Amino acid sequence: MNQYINNEVIKKVLQIVLSSTRTMPAHYSSNGDHTQSFFVDFEIEKDDEYNMASFAFYKGAEAIANCKVDIKPTDLETSAIIKRGEDIVVGSYILKKLGDSSHLVALMDGLAKANAELAVVSHVILEDKEIQDYFVACQRYGWSKDVPSEGLEPPTDRM
Repeated sequence: MNQYINNEVIKKVLQIVLSSTRTMPAHYSSNGDHTQSFFVDFEIEKDDEYNMASFAFYKGAEAIANCKVDIKPTDLETSAIIKRGEDIVVGSYILKKLGDSSHLVALMDGLAKANAELAVVSHVILEDKEIQDYFVACQRYGWSKDVPSEGLEPPTDRM
C-alpha cells in the first residue's frame, strides 16, 4: 500500500484514514456514542470528531456552491470532494496527534494519490480556487483541534 510514501508515520496515517468503512459523509455517519464519525481505527475525542465532520461537510458544500467553473459538480463529484475534505481533516488531526508536522505535504500528496473517488471529479473542478481553499481549510481545521502542538509547525497553504 502506498509504495510512493517512504515515511512510516505517513504510511500509518494513510492506512488509518483510508481504511474507513463509512459509506456516506461522516456528518451523517454515527458510531456508538459518536453522532458523527469518520469510522477510523484511531481514538478521536467525541467533540473533535463531531466538529471536524461538521466542518468538512458544511465548508465543502459552501466551496462547491461557490465554485467558479462553468458546470457545477455532479452529486458524485460533490461526494468525492467532501470525502477528500474529510480525509484531509481527520488525517491532519491524526498526524498532529502522532506528533509529526514535517510531513503534512507528504500526507496531502498521499491522500490525493490514494483517494480513488477523486477519479470521478473533473480536473477543472479540483483546480478551482474555492475547492483548493476548502482542502487547505480542512487541513488547518484538523491541525487546529485541541491536541498539544509544542514544537510542531502549522500547515502551509500548499495542497
